[in-house]
Amino acid sequence: MEELNIIDCPMVSVIVPNWNGKIVIRDCLTSLQRLTYPNYEVIVVDNGSTDGSAKMIREEFPTTKMVISPLNLGFAGACNLGIKIAKGQLVALFNNDAIAHPSWLSELVKTIMQSSRISIASGVILRGKPSDILLEAGKRMDVFTGATWRIGYGSKLSKLGKVHNIDYFSLCAALIRKELVKEIGLIDEGYFVYFEDADWAFSARRKGYECILVPSAVVWHEGSVSTKNMPSKRFYWEKLNHFRLIFKQFPLRYLFSALIFQLIFVSFLQVVFFGYPVTYMALKLKAFILNIVNLPKTMVERKRVECLGELDLKPRLRELTRIVMAREKGREF
Repeated sequence: MEELNIIDCPMVSVIVPNWNGKIVIRDCLTSLQRLTYPNYEVIVVDNGSTDGSAKMIREEFPTTKMVISPLNLGFAGACNLGIKIAKGQLVALFNNDAIAHPSWLSELVKTIMQSSRISIASGVILRGKPSDILLEAGKRMDVFTGATWRIGYGSKLSKLGKVHNIDYFSLCAALIRKELVKEIGLIDEGYFVYFEDADWAFSARRKGYECILVPSAVVWHEGSVSTKNMPSKRFYWEKLNHFRLIFKQFPLRYLFSALIFQLIFVSFLQVVFFGYPVTYMALKLKAFILNIVNLPKTMVERKRVECLGELDLKPRLRELTRIVMAREKGREF
């Protein structure tokens, strides 16, 4: 791509949610200071941290804007708090355990400014620096089963071919048009953490917007630093929000099949082939039951997103079968 002209550099607000991330956010903010893009601000939204994160950021990164929430609002709530005060025409969401290549933001802006129909752009996410192994190059979801997986997971960046048909991106390091919020709303805080990325992208796609991968925009991500010490809670939150996404966004003709697949077939695979504790299946059932209890509220949200337009998710059973047969790790069934 050609270099950005200074007059084509809209203001970007980079929002970094933080919860007890003192051990990682220093490297994150240092990488953001080194961005080559000429017109941006960094906003850290602290989610009630108790590890001294806020104090360290104020002392070592005085130009970074700080928003302090006394409570943990979750990833979605923290991002929304940052979006509300963001001055930028574009908003970049960035995890506190991610590290950006200096050209990361420039590459994303060049792409998103090419067309008003591009609402979300993301680059490739690599395993913690200095790795060249992909964590993902976008995500796909099979609407028939509800299964999700990360494109390119575990392969070398140099082996990544041209990627088409991305269903959604992780919001770990994504660029969004702020005007999109006026059309589809803020991130749904009912998710708290996990699957808010898919929900937001699906709502954007209902309005006819595109999600574009930018292979030249590189980020390194440690992954799940905030939740790695509580695996059972992480599993529960993932399943709770996965079921919520299905109830809220999936076309009715695929709703039943996706729920059955997730409740029965995936549970069998997770226990028999992937070694999940049986107790985790009880957590999954609990997550499903809570979704049934909260179904009236979810249906209100469903009606709202249906007004945005039809969701064009496609069945991807052939690709899913290939991934399962290969027993690819890191999938998010």
